[in-house]
Amino acid sequence: MTLSAPGNLPDDLIIAIAISLKHVGYGTADLLNFILVCTRWRELGLPIFYSNITLANTTLLKFVNSFDRSSQNRSRYVRSLTVRLEPNVNTSYQTFFGTTSPPAEMMVSDLFPPPVLIPQDFKPEMLAQLTPTLRYFTNVASVSLTVTPPIHSILRSVLIELLQCLPETCVNLELDTQGEDHRNEDEEAHICPVIRMMLPRMHSLRIRVGAMCSAMFSTHSSKTDFVATQTPHLRSLLVHCGSGAQIQRCGAMDYTTSAKHPSSQNALAYPSILEGLTHLVAQQDLPDSAIIRVVVGSLSDPRQGICLTNFTVDVRNKTTWAIPHMHFAFDQKTVFLTRLPDDSEQVLPSADLGPIAEGYVWTDSACGARLPTQELEKERRGLPTFATGCVEVKPAKITAKEWVERHPRVALNSTYRNEESAGQRLMIAEKRTGAKYAEERPVKEITPEGWVRDSEDHMLRRISFFDFQHQNHTG
Repeated sequence: MTLSAPGNLPDDLIIAIAISLKHVGYGTADLLNFILVCTRWRELGLPIFYSNITLANTTLLKFVNSFDRSSQNRSRYVRSLTVRLEPNVNTSYQTFFGTTSPPAEMMVSDLFPPPVLIPQDFKPEMLAQLTPTLRYFTNVASVSLTVTPPIHSILRSVLIELLQCLPETCVNLELDTQGEDHRNEDEEAHICPVIRMMLPRMHSLRIRVGAMCSAMFSTHSSKTDFVATQTPHLRSLLVHCGSGAQIQRCGAMDYTTSAKHPSSQNALAYPSILEGLTHLVAQQDLPDSAIIRVVVGSLSDPRQGICLTNFTVDVRNKTTWAIPHMHFAFDQKTVFLTRLPDDSEQVLPSADLGPIAEGYVWTDSACGARLPTQELEKERRGLPTFATGCVEVKPAKITAKEWVERHPRVALNSTYRNEESAGQRLMIAEKRTGAKYAEERPVKEITPEGWVRDSEDHMLRRISFFDFQHQNHTG
């Protein structure tokens, strides 16, 4: 059969073409050209074009100012909203467009604005202007808001208002400010009760904000009267309590700058969050596939052989993976080497393991949206999902050996040099179980049998005759 014109194509094939364009493209340019072909292609393509909206600090105000609130039909096509507040404007621009300037067609007045249009620095009040628009997304299933420092000064009251404006259809939520949010001293701004009100409808929840506590899961926080909120639809719940510099617990002083990194154990969010999730798991029947995790990190002490460690705490199964990582290279090329539970390793640009420690519960997609990984897996398998056309972006991986081969003149840290001398790994991930499974005990470097460490530089050397004499003498 020969089809001579676009108008002769069946609807299913036209929709399949639009989905394919979304699969292969990072931006909206190809899809925009698709819906401009003719009226029929436009009507069939609009639900795909609008389904996953991605905004950056460079486009937030442009989107809000040009949003047509009278076009409710268009609004209902939006199934997910991703807001990325990032410091690098140029990177964000090219990520979504793959070009240095937006196509002229993107100025079509009756369309939502494209992901990125004009360079614009983020100002805290910009996020507040998005809130009224959210009320019009009456069919949105997933919302992700992530903040990348040095962007900061996010008002906690604005975040609360944003959450309260989300429609009941929103059952997947990611809220990650990396702790870069605050409240004013004279205002009440407690996020945890707002999250608790949303929990019964949640399918996937990932959260990291500047102050957190067990009120996220119950109206009562004491050990004797803790009654957890029921979560009948929950598939994944992940709370990130900070890596190294931990997130503070909610309290009277959680507005202060110093409280961001409290020294007192009682002022940290992790114990309260862990207790709350433990009760939540114990007080209801969750499906075996449900993921309930807390991620937290500890600092290193090279003089004692103590590694930077991220703890991935599986509350349902009462197990923890302690994942070590270390400063790996210097000379203006500071990177980090991490050792994973499957015995693999990766060199990373940051000490925050982020999605690696979390187990990739939420994932970036090629169209720019951040979505629950379970939804992207549905799309991959051809199952019904609001993530139609979204493809998971696989993170780039590089091992220590590969990195060293590419940077042969860069100075490596003592641990890696010790491993080369000993001919074995001295830093490995550890699985913890038992009564103290969630204890924050960092991974310590192994000292192999037949080796000792110099007290000054922590370097390994083989035990010598003089070491034996010294040990016998001190013994």
